[in-house]
Amino acid sequence: MSPLVSATEKVTRATAALTWQHPNGFFVGGGVSWNTPTENRDDYRTDEGAFGDFADWQVRLGYHPGVRVYVPPPPPPPPPPPAPAPQNRPPTVQAQCDPCTVEVGRSSTVTATAQDPDGDTLTYRWTTPQGTLANPAERQTLFTAPMQEGAVPVTVTVDDGKGGTAMAMVNIQVTRPPVKTYTFEDVHFDFDRYTLRAEATRVLDEAVAALGDDPDLRIEVEGHTCNIGTAEYNLALGDRRANAVREYLVSRGVSADRLRSISYGEERPKYENAREETRRLNRRAALTVNVR
Repeated sequence: MSPLVSATEKVTRATAALTWQHPNGFFVGGGVSWNTPTENRDDYRTDEGAFGDFADWQVRLGYHPGVRVYVPPPPPPPPPPPAPAPQNRPPTVQAQCDPCTVEVGRSSTVTATAQDPDGDTLTYRWTTPQGTLANPAERQTLFTAPMQEGAVPVTVTVDDGKGGTAMAMVNIQVTRPPVKTYTFEDVHFDFDRYTLRAEATRVLDEAVAALGDDPDLRIEVEGHTCNIGTAEYNLALGDRRANAVREYLVSRGVSADRLRSISYGEERPKYENAREETRRLNRRAALTVNVR
């Protein structure tokens, strides 16, 4: 047997196809194929002498779910930034005085009325350039006026401890007490006498009451006479009259160091000495008031 020898030619095959797939996975497609002629190729011949396939076609119908790619869900959004801390609001304060006019050395009550919109605890501080404050760190305190007259500012500062402060001020008017005036009647005496008459006690008791009410009161007792007699005699008589008044006041509890006696004799007549009707009025003791 001789070996089978076959001459093989190159075959060119071309295919064209189209496939459509629905998103749900179903698809349909079709295509055609074409081969180069094979009539000169023994391996493609059939027994009947026909030649091999020249062209063919196909149709595809099916379902394919496709490739599912896992896509993780997006990460949650970051939390919002924390809200900024609320800004501190300062307190408010008002100051009052009671009374707002005082005499030197006297006292007035000063009061602070404060509020804080944030509810912070407040501290108080009172200051003044003059006078004194009993409790300067309290909401209410006692102010004692200086011994000088004039308007004195009293200031309160409140602090919330967080940088917020507020101030208020009152002016307290410091005055001197009005000068008290005392007028006492003269104490009259009989001619050439220095004993007190019964009606003299009424005048002197008024002086005792005034001395008791005002500790700063001082009295000078002046002794006077008419012009009858020598000047030396009348000077001594005036001294005895002044001492009689002074001794009565001391007997009623007046301290002797608050009294002073002096005699002017006939040197300072208050009335005319030409007639007896007026001359008798010069036989007297006068009470002169001094306020220390």
